[in-house]
Formats: sequence, structure tokens, C-alpha cells
Amino acid sequence: MDAGRYLDRFSQSGHPAQHGGMSGGASGQPFGLEGHNSAGPGLRTPHAGEIEQVLAFNLNRPQLRHLYRLHWRSRLVPAAPQSGISTLPLASGGFRSGKWVLAAFAIMLVLRTVPQLTLITFLPKLFHDRGYSPAAYGLITSLFMGGVALGGLLGGFLADHWGRRNTIFWTLLAAVVPMYYCPLLRGSVLYPVVFLAGLFNGASHAVIVVLAQALLPRRRALASGLTLGFMFASGSFASYLYGLAADVYPLAAVLQTNGILCLMAALLSLTLRRDSGSGRAATAVAV
Repeated sequence: MDAGRYLDRFSQSGHPAQHGGMSGGASGQPFGLEGHNSAGPGLRTPHAGEIEQVLAFNLNRPQLRHLYRLHWRSRLVPAAPQSGISTLPLASGGFRSGKWVLAAFAIMLVLRTVPQLTLITFLPKLFHDRGYSPAAYGLITSLFMGGVALGGLLGGFLADHWGRRNTIFWTLLAAVVPMYYCPLLRGSVLYPVVFLAGLFNGASHAVIVVLAQALLPRRRALASGLTLGFMFASGSFASYLYGLAADVYPLAAVLQTNGILCLMAALLSLTLRRDSGSGRAATAVAV
């Protein structure tokens, strides 16, 4: 509401100011609009210059001073969030805070990502050395990557209904056995085990990105970029280290350490906040 609208309201609503309470004169015109007939259908609108003079004259009036304060107070107070739009809580309200928790989260991120990228890198080499055809070890690698993709979808569904920390913990724990044995197996049993290794390990990928956004609620885009960049950088460097180790030790034995890494990542996920509930109610508080 501006001052001009305020003047129109007082001139049309029969306010006590029309009876001389605010003009200080006997003419009964509001806000000092002497010389203008405010009664009857022949109401004449003042010119813009006259209105500016009237406003300048009446700015010291208590009512206009109060209107001025209300106007600027309404502009300075931030608007309340719309109903139905949820915002991510601060880290102190949703997760344990502190540098040690962030360090544990970063280590868990590395331990969970290294098995995935190193298997994608070395599975073709492993089965090529065993005499598998390119079509065979291409199929094995495709099954693993397809399991990772399907696991991402499954992990998102479970996180919405079961809680994010629970999803990370149990899927990484379930990935320990197939990750440990898939470099050793041969024959037809190898294919479902490789698929399960990718499925359980990939289930926590998207959930970890969302957790990083919840840990940095005011820098969610930055948190996503840092998390994804850290994932690929750590996996690339680990592939180089695995290659160095494979020059000394058997490649299958080196890849078996991925099962141990998944177990350590599952245990580190326990440092996160405990899920406050199950189902969709848990997601409302950014579990």
C-alpha cells in the first residue's frame, strides 16, 4: 500500500480526518486538500504537482509516519517459505557435525567407490588372462555395470522408504561377499555374482550424493560437484595403485581386497546420524 492509496482510502471512507481531525482546518477536507470538493459526484482529482505538495506537507503526520514504517518493515522482513516446499535442514539438525564426521564421510566415499571403478577397469584384463573371449569378458563387464545402474535406482527407492543411512549400510554390507568372490569364480555362476556385486555396490551411489547435500545444505550444488569429483578422482588413483600391486601380486588377489573395502565403508556409515524413522516420514527430515 503506497501513500496515494492511503489518501484515497481516507478521502472515501468517511474517516474522522474528513471532519477536520487531521487537516487542522474547518473546511473538513482530508490531509489539507483545501480547495477541492470531496463531496458529491463532481469530485475533481488534483494534479500530480498538487499531490506531491500535499504528501510533502503531510509526511510529518503520525499516520503517514506509521504507514512509512510499516511499508519498509514489510520489505525488509524475508518472506516465509511456501507451504508444501521442504528445505534441507542444517547439519546440526540432521546429522552429527564436526570435522571428524566429515573426514569419516570422505573416507567412506573412497572405500565405497574404489571397488566399483577398479572392477570396471580390471575385469576385462582378469578374464582375458584366463582365456575368455572378448565377447565373454565384455558380457561380464556389462553385467557389472548394468548392476551398478540398476542398483542406483533400487537404492533411491530404498532410501525413500527405509532411510538413507540404513540403505548405505546394508547394501554395502551385502556387497562384501560378491565383491570378494567374483574374482575367483569361473563358469556360469560367475555371471549372477558379478551382477550382484554391481547391484549392491551401486545402490549407495546416488544416496551418498544426497547425503553430501544434506551435510552442506547451503552449498548443495558445490557438495554434489565435490562428491562426484572426489569419487572419480579417488577411483582413478586407486586403479593406478591396483595396477602397481598387480605387477607384484596376482590380480585376482588384489581385486579381492574390494570386499574388505566394502565392509570398512559399511562400518564407517554408522558414523552418520541414526535414522529417525522408517518410511516416507524419515525422508521429511532428510535422513
